[in-house]
Amino acid sequence: RDRMGLGPLERGVVLACFGAAGFVLGRPLGAAVQRIGRIPSVIIGAVFSAACVAPLGLSTSAWQLAGLWTLAGAGSVLLWTGLNTLALEAVPENRGGATSVFGAFRFAGSALSPHVFLPLYNDAPSHAFVACAVAACMIVPLAIAIRRFSAAPQPGSEADYVSGLL
Repeated sequence: RDRMGLGPLERGVVLACFGAAGFVLGRPLGAAVQRIGRIPSVIIGAVFSAACVAPLGLSTSAWQLAGLWTLAGAGSVLLWTGLNTLALEAVPENRGGATSVFGAFRFAGSALSPHVFLPLYNDAPSHAFVACAVAACMIVPLAIAIRRFSAAPQPGSEADYVSGLL
């Protein structure tokens, strides 16, 4: 509002771009998770989202902001679909419980994030967006660790793909 002079409607449209990307791309990106595997999806989604979120605080136009935010939404779909799949596969005998715990942590993170990032934003908006991007990238080593400590990989599996990424 302050930097770009957007009214409430325009701000709402820009913010809705994130969700619209998820709505439009949910099905094809869900299929991509099945095709490339959950760990590569998590890694690609986290890095792609971070790359789109980091420059948000430096955006100079509403179009640039909306474009980056839309792309971040697409990366988020890939990331969350991979993470949801991991949660379901972690406890196959209690998928409902795994999904419930995963959702609880996800919503707790959403509730806590303003307390973490708002002080940074109030100091320097660009720092808050970079911090969010760094937080997203912290998922990558966790995803790799999950893969390494899970069952032994089979030749041609997604572990080979992850090794190629590293």
